[in-house]
Amino acid sequence: MHVLVDGAVYGRQRFGGINTYFNEVLPRIARQADTWVDLLLPTERRGKPPGAPVRWLSRDFIPPRTGLSWRLDQKLEPVLEALKLALVGLWAKTQRNGVFISTYLTSLPVSVPHVAMAYDMNHEVLRDLYDDAHGTWLRRRYPEYLRTATRIIAISETTKAHVEQYYGIAPELIDVVHLAVDPWQFYRDLQEDQFKASTHAYDISRPYILYVGGRAHFKNFCTLLAAMTRLHRRTGVTLVVAGGPWTDRESAEIPALSVASALRLVAHPDQNLLRLLYSFASAFVFPSLHEGFGIPLLEAMACGTPVVASDTQIFREVAGSAAIYFNPLDPDDLVRAIELCLDGRTGLEFRERGLVQVAKYSWDKAAAQTRAVYARAL
Repeated sequence: MHVLVDGAVYGRQRFGGINTYFNEVLPRIARQADTWVDLLLPTERRGKPPGAPVRWLSRDFIPPRTGLSWRLDQKLEPVLEALKLALVGLWAKTQRNGVFISTYLTSLPVSVPHVAMAYDMNHEVLRDLYDDAHGTWLRRRYPEYLRTATRIIAISETTKAHVEQYYGIAPELIDVVHLAVDPWQFYRDLQEDQFKASTHAYDISRPYILYVGGRAHFKNFCTLLAAMTRLHRRTGVTLVVAGGPWTDRESAEIPALSVASALRLVAHPDQNLLRLLYSFASAFVFPSLHEGFGIPLLEAMACGTPVVASDTQIFREVAGSAAIYFNPLDPDDLVRAIELCLDGRTGLEFRERGLVQVAKYSWDKAAAQTRAVYARAL
């Protein structure tokens, strides 16, 4: 089997579930006998791609820009992208047992076995939050991309159901592969001295609640801030936010909040620091309105952190009975859920439930299931 992967996502984002999935799965597939994995990478990369035995090839064998003028490059970009994919398709057709996979919504204009990825249907489920040009593009491009595929991998049963519901694609063409977490990176790490040394610069002290990830619209970070305003006043607990730096808008608005003094931002922590933040947190809160899966749920459970999550179909699929659920539109209900975690006996119970739940997920299993889908496509 020759697996040809368009690594477009590595030019789009530094971190994320998509990057994690391919970084974990592709090397495992490449280590299988009689299997070759070629990853086409953009010259300008934000995310770190997987290493050997995955082979790196240039995605920009046709330069994406002429450098003559910005306006000319804007007009030529879609033309050059289409030409590039056409040439990749012609090359793919020459490969024996070749199968094409896109990391992000690209398709080949020639008939080659193609496995598409369905991550989430946020742009359909939450249309009012995706009423801009990008949302319009997603609603046009996503069904085109999925309908041209030989088979589709959905990262959850919830996403599979939404692909059927919104795009009318037959369920027998869709395989579900759950994501996972690396137990060598995420585990209960209670090195007190290391925690204090690593967090001293951020003025972090216990007890604190942990939030991890992006904060844009559907992530529902505003509900967590509203809950923290009440929770901090009642319990003194603080909120540690691990993710990107404050945006310009956040930097302008947050200092005016009464809870501003209870917020601690840790911008882009490495995995060692993130593991410590999970391990010493009183609770991990995931208030998203919708996700395709939710890897931070597994990271938290692997570190023995009690999980508080929005009461959504996808989070119940992933976390089962190992999370305390709340109405994502009700800050008071979120306060209730967090206060349950602050109770020692309840926190311990959900810490133990999480460790049992996370053991059900494995990157080895995900890689084996992914390769089986590639084989079906062939």
